[in-house]
Amino acid sequence: MALISELHRLQEQHGYLRASDLRDLAGRLRVPLYKLQGLASFYPHFRSAPPPAMEISVCRDMSCYLNGSPVFTRALETEFAADCAAGRAEVRPVSCLGRCDNAPAACVNGRPLPPTAPADTQERARQVAAWARQPGGIPEEEAGGASRTWRMDPYGKPEERYGILRRLPPPLTRNEAQPLSAREADPILATLEEAGLCGMGGAGFPTATKWRLVREQAETPRYVVVNADESEPGSFKDRVILAELPHLVVEGAALAGRVVGAAKVIIYIRHEYEPERRLLAREIERARAAGVLPVPMEIFISPGGYILGEETALLEALEDRRGEPRNKPPFPVSHGYQGRPTVINNVETLAMVPGILTRGAGWWKEQGQGGCTGLKVIAISGEVERPGIHEISLGLPLKDLLAAAGGVSGGRALAAVAPGGASSSFLPAGAVDTPLDFKAMQDAGSMLGSGAVVVMAKGTDLLDVATNVVTFFRNESCGKCVPCRTGTEKAVRILSDLQGGNGSRARIDLLPLLGETLRLTSICGLGQVALDPILSLLEHFPDAVTSRLPGACDEN
Repeated sequence: MALISELHRLQEQHGYLRASDLRDLAGRLRVPLYKLQGLASFYPHFRSAPPPAMEISVCRDMSCYLNGSPVFTRALETEFAADCAAGRAEVRPVSCLGRCDNAPAACVNGRPLPPTAPADTQERARQVAAWARQPGGIPEEEAGGASRTWRMDPYGKPEERYGILRRLPPPLTRNEAQPLSAREADPILATLEEAGLCGMGGAGFPTATKWRLVREQAETPRYVVVNADESEPGSFKDRVILAELPHLVVEGAALAGRVVGAAKVIIYIRHEYEPERRLLAREIERARAAGVLPVPMEIFISPGGYILGEETALLEALEDRRGEPRNKPPFPVSHGYQGRPTVINNVETLAMVPGILTRGAGWWKEQGQGGCTGLKVIAISGEVERPGIHEISLGLPLKDLLAAAGGVSGGRALAAVAPGGASSSFLPAGAVDTPLDFKAMQDAGSMLGSGAVVVMAKGTDLLDVATNVVTFFRNESCGKCVPCRTGTEKAVRILSDLQGGNGSRARIDLLPLLGETLRLTSICGLGQVALDPILSLLEHFPDAVTSRLPGACDEN
């Protein structure tokens, strides 16, 4: 972590990574200069040239695309035309900023637009320009300001927080990693196992099993890593949990650390979540000052890239390497951070732990409906009237979530839904009765994933949306796997030609074969699902694709 943390520090100090600073750092830390250059060139957050006075980053991905980000970007380019020509400003499209509930999202000098930004794209651009030119720049709103009741939070009052940790015997010393005894750990693992808590980041691996596997490893030290690198287009629920329930994340992570005997807990958070990072850091300090934090805990800021949400790519970044996924096996439970046993859990997964341990597995099971068990935090965005997050009972029909979000924006009819964010297959409007549950969505031909529902209205060009998603995966491919690197590029060319009226039936017919090749040969999930949106379009909405073939209009 030392190298990337130093690169962060240097960029924060100078605005970019100066060649002289890299040379000095290489000499001071006694590492090859090429290694620092390799890190700086791989991670998108690092700059090799001075930034302009006003750097406007505009999200180009799925939810923002559906809400007019191309038009918004052009409007910003017009508003800042003179500044851009003079080198004072730069307007650049970027990958998902994790603020799909305020689409089209943008940041000015790293500060996100507040929710008060106008919805109309032209007015929004004018307001951004006015804010950017005023002293202080974009108004800064503290995260976590919303006041809502969370069923997952077992604590009615702040002074009641960390109740489970308080009831556990403290470690004998603060400087030694000590797992709980079997008498103390077994009931925790048994309760989580009975509840059936699984990973909420999309993988769905049983939480108790993961903790037990790490606990049983003979090698030490052991570690806990919290994956807060939420970068899936359409997903922003972890950001809200970090802002509004940081105490549950801290307690859940500390409990994992106590059970497995972790030497350290590392919270890996994306750099775009700076307001949430500050809140989380304050919560860690509060817990430490109150004497309820028995495990060393630190925050690591990601240098950027969707691929880092993959757990082994994340580990590579923590170990100061390029964030490329590892071949598995071995798995992180035995060979994780620094080659040692490591628990890696999602923010939401850990935030659910205190409630289950406080109220019991029976309570957790009762929270579901329709034969499903437990709670889930779902983000809903896209062409929906009130984008946001909802804490739901697993098993809630998709149509009920859509109704709670005010329905499709503008009163339009529903065309399609991506129930698990950009990486999930599109489902037609007829699937709205499907329960929001991992197995039910899989049976329907898609996936719940991390819980990022993206809504598409009737009249929306679904081919354009699918092309936008495949382009995202092309942009975010780390390049390690040749089939992923070249296959996503080929898919984008096929779809772009089709959009431009130069497609052919033969090239469309290549897409299923290309998708299967990526699925079988890619190391990680990015390549394995990169073409699922367009393949689901071919399955459920074939006319959206074939109608763009040359001569299709004449034939009809």
